[in-house]
Amino acid sequence: MYATLLNALTSNATLPVTPPEIIVMTDCAATAPVLPFYDLYTRGELKEPGVTQIWQDVQGLHVCALVVDSCPHSRAKPGDPTWECGDVIEFFWQPDAQKKPYFEFHVAPNQVTLQFAIPDAAQHVAGAYSFDSLCVETPLVAEAQIFANGAISGWIATFDLPADFVLDKMGDAQEGRFAICRYNERQDNTLELSSTCHFPTPRFHQPACWHRLKYVKI
Repeated sequence: MYATLLNALTSNATLPVTPPEIIVMTDCAATAPVLPFYDLYTRGELKEPGVTQIWQDVQGLHVCALVVDSCPHSRAKPGDPTWECGDVIEFFWQPDAQKKPYFEFHVAPNQVTLQFAIPDAAQHVAGAYSFDSLCVETPLVAEAQIFANGAISGWIATFDLPADFVLDKMGDAQEGRFAICRYNERQDNTLELSSTCHFPTPRFHQPACWHRLKYVKI
């Protein structure tokens, strides 16, 4: 799985210029589409690029993101707002595209994770929910790994949700939504924000703009 993503970054592979609206789920990483990250503000290329994949198999729902980063780091401790503490990759998942609730999962390079269950994006953006009220625990396994491969170095984030949890949250839904987003605190102290999606305003919490995810029958 890592080799596919690394190859996409280091070869002349053609990546989508604009985010695909619909992702038809595959049952293995080898056939999953490779999605690049786009600058949140310009929608263009990043100084430190990254790529990601999502797929679903009998074990559950999986995401792997590989990003170039000259200084992977996080000052976050468990329970801290990771996005204020350095680098973090975030996985947004709305199990049913016809319903408002969604999950937001974080992992930082130092293995600190966060999990949120958000009832409604508009209410969240309006400040209706406290930080603590959104925090949940799920069976998610999220991990980070720092890597160096020749001239390229950075970190890898993985998110794995077990099948029983995924199926329970999907219910009868045939389609969900997702986005993979990133906070990159660079060595020059600038903050590079990016996502696999484009947004009309620079804000991640816009489920209508996320990729539509067509589930596979396992």
